[in-house]
Amino acid sequence: MVRGNPYTGKNIKTITLAPTKHVASLTDLSDTFMKNILGLDPGDYLITDESRLSDFTAFGSGDKSRLLDKIKKIYKIDVSDVSKGNLSEIFKKINHAQKD
Repeated sequence: MVRGNPYTGKNIKTITLAPTKHVASLTDLSDTFMKNILGLDPGDYLITDESRLSDFTAFGSGDKSRLLDKIKKIYKIDVSDVSKGNLSEIFKKINHAQKD
């Protein structure tokens, strides 16, 4: 039996996710990248257009060097110049390089 909403009249904060337009446009690449670089299968992670490589480093370390080396080895491209290690920008750069 439901007696009412226990949150009525309370100030509830809502969570709004960042957009996913760019990562969604490169789903195949992002799925492959996440598997190859981070060992994660689709459904094991959530990424948005604002996700960064550092989001997937050891908690608090932010050290992306191992991941950058792995990207360079697998995708034959240097993404160390991508601002803040933004994943959607990395995906775009890899996608562009693969088309050349």
